[in-house]
Amino acid sequence: MKSEIHRKKPRGRPMSTPTSRANGRKSVVRSKVEHVFGHQLELVGDLAGLLRLAAAAEGPDTKKAPDGLPEASRSTVRSPAGDQ
Repeated sequence: MKSEIHRKKPRGRPMSTPTSRANGRKSVVRSKVEHVFGHQLELVGDLAGLLRLAAAAEGPDTKKAPDGLPEASRSTVRSPAGDQ
């Protein structure tokens, strides 16, 4: 198994040519993987935006309690100790 971690330059000396080339090859692989993840995050962001638009198009939720919590969650929310 080959390491995919970059090698550091030795302090006070130049990096050797083979090490520099190996780091370059590792960078190519890393950038391709990062671009895939970046594209997936972009799609998730677009999906979240579409969901927000759809929720806004439906209008406000009329089944909310005055404090802003849905009716079902009001019984599960507990107040801090001493406020009962």
